[in-house]
Amino acid sequence: LKGSAYDDMDMWSLTTAINVPLYYTTKQRPAVQEAEASLNEAKNALQTVRLRLSSAIRENHAMLHTTERLMELYRHGLTPKIHQDFQSALAAYATGKTDALSVISRLKTITEIETSYWGQLVEREKALARLEALLGMSDSRMEEKRQ
Repeated sequence: LKGSAYDDMDMWSLTTAINVPLYYTTKQRPAVQEAEASLNEAKNALQTVRLRLSSAIRENHAMLHTTERLMELYRHGLTPKIHQDFQSALAAYATGKTDALSVISRLKTITEIETSYWGQLVEREKALARLEALLGMSDSRMEEKRQ
């Protein structure tokens, strides 16, 4: 077609595409539901971790305070009293008013009380170390927070 009106014209074309969700119910909806289920599972796992962490922090905090109170009781109540009791039994033995078994019994009680005190100190330090690990704080920062 020489000499036609189309020889001098440039050809242009325009194309459009539209996504029609024809397969939404069979392909996309299950994928969306799966993603929502995964999201809910992750949220539940996060909540579980938060609850466990909170519980562990409360438990170790309570252990820390309990051991500190017991140590205070040993340090200012039981230990001085049992040492005084031992000294009086030793004086009574020196004057012949009591036997050696009584003195040895008091000495054994001192050993038991002091062993209990040091056991509480160990439990306190373990609780403190667990709290440091849970909270990500060092011993000096924990002491600053407590004061």
